[in-house]
Amino acid sequence: SSDLDKHKAITFKPSWWARFFRKVQPTYKRITLQASNINIQSVSIQNTIPYDKVIEIRKDKQSYWYRVHLHLSPETTIVLGGLKSNDAQKLCSNFSAYKNTPAIEILYLWLQERENGNHWVSHYDIECATAKTNILNEVLKHPNTNLTDNHTLNKMILSIKNFSSDPNGFRALSNEKFIPLELRRFKNYFDSVESEPLTISQRQAIITHEDNTLVIAGAGSGKTSVIVAKAGYLIEKGIYNEDEILLVAFNKSAADEITERIRKRIRANVRSTTFHALGLGIISEVDKKKPSLAKTAENDRSLKQKIQDILSDLLLEDKSAINLVTMYFQSYFAPYKSAFDFKELGDYYKYVKDNELISLDGGVKLRSFEEIEIANFLALNGIKYQYEKPYPIDTATRTHSQYEPDFYLIDSNIYIEHFGIKRDGSTAPGIDQQEYTDGINWKRNVHRGNDTILIETYSYEKIEGDLLDKLKNNLVQHGVVFHPISPQDILKKLMEDNRFNPLTELTATFLKHFKGGGHSIKTIREQAGLRGILNPRLDAFLMIFDRVLECYENFLSMDKVIDFNDMINNAVNYVELNKYQAPYKCIFVDEFQDTSINRAKLI
Repeated sequence: SSDLDKHKAITFKPSWWARFFRKVQPTYKRITLQASNINIQSVSIQNTIPYDKVIEIRKDKQSYWYRVHLHLSPETTIVLGGLKSNDAQKLCSNFSAYKNTPAIEILYLWLQERENGNHWVSHYDIECATAKTNILNEVLKHPNTNLTDNHTLNKMILSIKNFSSDPNGFRALSNEKFIPLELRRFKNYFDSVESEPLTISQRQAIITHEDNTLVIAGAGSGKTSVIVAKAGYLIEKGIYNEDEILLVAFNKSAADEITERIRKRIRANVRSTTFHALGLGIISEVDKKKPSLAKTAENDRSLKQKIQDILSDLLLEDKSAINLVTMYFQSYFAPYKSAFDFKELGDYYKYVKDNELISLDGGVKLRSFEEIEIANFLALNGIKYQYEKPYPIDTATRTHSQYEPDFYLIDSNIYIEHFGIKRDGSTAPGIDQQEYTDGINWKRNVHRGNDTILIETYSYEKIEGDLLDKLKNNLVQHGVVFHPISPQDILKKLMEDNRFNPLTELTATFLKHFKGGGHSIKTIREQAGLRGILNPRLDAFLMIFDRVLECYENFLSMDKVIDFNDMINNAVNYVELNKYQAPYKCIFVDEFQDTSINRAKLI
């Protein structure tokens, strides 16, 4: 910078010919560019203008000469005419350089430090440096051959120009030089910071320092060692102080382990905590009191019990919710798939087995989702039935065993057969269509020949969404009396066979992810629609969950307690409202892959 301080003043005068022909305004005799100002001298007055008072400088041509305009304000402009083309260009380029000398020098020194391999260059560093070069556009726009009369200043400007032409290339070359130099500089530290010398991969993970750095490591590969050693490295480099670093672990034991290892290995007092403790601390500091934690947050069993109580109350006490819960257990007890959704019949049988297709009435195992739905419909409407009861008339032959219709309605002496065919009569893959069609006709003939009533249902009715509506109409036409069972009896059936458990566990798990992700019912529906997974079962579940969520939040509010997700969500809210000012400049997150949306948002 000493060369910059010593650069001599540059003086410009109007052209002799311009003065001879009196084309120059009589406002000045000479213009002198000095270290911090521009001096304009007229016959009787000397006007000294600091560079920072000049908003803009520009030149234009007038007849045979050039004029330079100094804009001091929207209303004030000094016009300096009668200059030769080269003088006008030099005046503008030198003025821009002298005016921006402090910024040029700072940026140049920053570039030199990184070009020499003294610091890691992050993507954010490049963004900041590029923004600074943009501010210097009035300097950088001038040709290299016509910058300034100062060699040192020219060197700096050319260096900045080279950087601005390829910032990412500058970063790559600088970091390529930095890595081996830094590894040598910190060799003793990396050899001794842990009980065993760190591996080359660990060392590179430590010296790589972006605004956001993701370290991927397998189990037992020394991830915690990297956390401990990097904290010490950043402190040793002077990048951060101890109290500016925060370590967030997945659980308390992991946080305690990291704290102990940091104290032992690098003798630093760096805070290690969990997300919940961090959120709790923020809330306590802002509210000036520690919030109470709900019992349901202490273990999963308490939460599931609370959810089951809420579902039971909805079923027994909330008329608008009774149909939602009943419909869910009747028709949406498992993800619906028909035999037509599978290429192999064996895959369909596996689906049936994996989803435990058991009816609400007596826990009878049925052969298909559609049959289960029919059985549940009959049970919930108080229609007594037997599944696959042998037909009362002997039908066994050499080619057919005794006929067992799908459903027999005891009080009305009616049979129901469910046929797995599409509207065009086609069967699922793996099922012989002709043989199946012959079986349908044989069953029809049996009922026709013995004067028994047969109601038929079809897979295509389920696919088209009107299976139960058509069944109900057929039953009504045949005089079947409906006796819908009470909510108390429904609850009793669900409890007897532990049928409530799957919905309870699903709701409890969904609740955690729902609150942890900061979602709303609307956003869930939108996301499901975009992914093509919005279906009647999901829609039914969301309607139930919406009611459960309302009851759960009311419970928390009435008891004046919060759960673990509230700890994070409330803390996020306080930070966003600037009610809490974090002292941390560098945050380590252990097991980041398990971080929820709102936890990441808190960070």
